[in-house]
Amino acid sequence: MKTKGIIATVIAIILAMAISGCGGGDGGPAPTAVQGVSKGVITGLGSIMVNGVRFNVGGASIQVDDNPGIENDLQVGMVVTVRGTIDVASRTGNAASVEFADNLEGPVTSIDLAANTLAVLGQTVKVLPATIFEDTTDLTTLAVGNVVEVSGFPDATGAVQASRIELKLTAPAAATPVEVKGTVANLDSTARTFTVGALTVVYGSATLRDFPASGIDNGQFVEVKSTFGQLTGTILTAVTVELEPGIAAAENDRVEVEGIVTNFVAGAATSTFTVNGVNVSAANTLLAGVSNGVAVEVEGNFVGGVLVATEVKLEEEDIIKIEGDVTAVDATANTVAVLGIPVLVTATTELKDGSSVQLRTFSLANVAIGNHLEIVGFLDAGGNVVASKLERRNPDVRKIIQGPASAASEAGNTVTILGVTVNTAGAQFEDMNDAPITAAAFFGAIIPDRTVVKARGTVFANNTLAATEVELEEQLP
Repeated sequence: MKTKGIIATVIAIILAMAISGCGGGDGGPAPTAVQGVSKGVITGLGSIMVNGVRFNVGGASIQVDDNPGIENDLQVGMVVTVRGTIDVASRTGNAASVEFADNLEGPVTSIDLAANTLAVLGQTVKVLPATIFEDTTDLTTLAVGNVVEVSGFPDATGAVQASRIELKLTAPAAATPVEVKGTVANLDSTARTFTVGALTVVYGSATLRDFPASGIDNGQFVEVKSTFGQLTGTILTAVTVELEPGIAAAENDRVEVEGIVTNFVAGAATSTFTVNGVNVSAANTLLAGVSNGVAVEVEGNFVGGVLVATEVKLEEEDIIKIEGDVTAVDATANTVAVLGIPVLVTATTELKDGSSVQLRTFSLANVAIGNHLEIVGFLDAGGNVVASKLERRNPDVRKIIQGPASAASEAGNTVTILGVTVNTAGAQFEDMNDAPITAAAFFGAIIPDRTVVKARGTVFANNTLAATEVELEEQLP
């Protein structure tokens, strides 16, 4: 899921008295730091950045997959729940606790490069442009049988939109742990089975934790743990099944959560939906663009077990990709130029050092001219490139520019992307399905400022990329 570009901010001040937690009086200045819970992707380290807030985790209790952890266990791309205080004005916080729990861990059973998906334990995992990979490079470097740990956001179909995929083992052993989170369906209390996605779970001998007296029921969100030796095809014999808690915020706590909208119901005065397991209430008239499947970040206060939204941010699709060497950097202005293209780095940009240096607290201040970067992002309303992900790589001659084509000329063998001229003479042309096409078909399909084109090459000079391959990616509305 993980795109961090905000294309709209919808603000709804609802139930003001309940949200403020006060009932009158002369009011004095509101405290700037409030108790709160933030659930989202870690985008930076050196403490941790979550939902644009830098949390000090020095004194925090840290849990990693139900085990005690330390700060160094926390990595960019992990979806975590942070509890503590949040200073809304300064976007800083002090964490009392940080909890990371993956969505699933197990062997890869299939990979679909065309669809950018893989299957793990009967679950579909969607790889997005901003997905962080650890101990592997991308989807092409994974293989069936590899054991991976996936963190991300479930969508309305139950698929996981991955924010992070870590290669744990090249092949499992019988004792290799496997685990999956998901919604119980097709419960058969006689056979003691249920399904999570395409996985059938046999729970007859499992230890059940935190369930009500009535036991397991359809619709519950659970965590199933077992071992690879207990997996046969898409049937898993569970060792433990645990009912997953909600966000567990206190009344009037400030809550910030990001994820994919599900269960959206439009109302005359108030709309409701669910984000990352949190039920949200927001003013219907201010929800333009919100619907099932949309990525959002929601901020507000927890009232009566519901997040009453004061702000809903819609997150933009990442259609920009730039890979090449840094030509300019200004850490003070939070900008970097790659292949001459200026890019804005924000508080929600995922920052990762994938080079051999492996600097944990990597930031824009560590980027130097000549570094090789991969940037994924979007165009803001002013046409500026904003980075959703910035990753430093080892030196490489590879150069990639992807974005809406502003101009194209078959006669001149050129296409312009993000202000860079791409020379297509001698390039291979491909359609949106990666199939070879003619130059005439390629140029004939381009609609200026609407057709997203990817160009690859190794030679860049005088603001021109000599392309070896150009590919149609998608048509924007």
